[in-house]
Amino acid sequence: NLSRGLQGSFVQRKIVFSRLVFSNQYIGSGYDPSMMSGENTASQTFNYLAFSAGLNWSYNAKENILVANEQTKANIGVAVFNINEPKQVYLRDYSSSMAIKAVFHGDLLYTFHGTNIGIAPSYILQFQGKNKELIAGTFIKYYIKDDSKYTGIILRSSVNFGAFYRYGDALILC
Repeated sequence: NLSRGLQGSFVQRKIVFSRLVFSNQYIGSGYDPSMMSGENTASQTFNYLAFSAGLNWSYNAKENILVANEQTKANIGVAVFNINEPKQVYLRDYSSSMAIKAVFHGDLLYTFHGTNIGIAPSYILQFQGKNKELIAGTFIKYYIKDDSKYTGIILRSSVNFGAFYRYGDALILC
């Protein structure tokens, strides 16, 4: 199955500069909120339109005989955000365009023949301007209950254990 999507957003942002704290508002004895910050602040509110699009391919093969509940599922997708690179105006003399964000993701679910065990690896890769992030890992699934074969009322349930890694930063144990 191949699906596609489009998204349009109207975004409204607001900054309340009176609630911000700046370093030049600190004097020898502490913070003085009555001191002027000296910052060149813009209008408190600004709006913009943002557009996004994406594609996703999904596959689902499930064996539905009475004694087996084997399953293979896969998803691979890509999405692009801020296609029109909207401008943000936080300061009077400065505005910046939001960089286009690209997101790639994928996941797989595979149950092993004749067992109650499955594996579910996945990843997400994101780029925006000079920033990038990669998170990848897997779950090991132990199925404790299968789907009801005839009514569909009882859904398959599992206990999951896994580990993921955010490249260059953190190990995530689940």
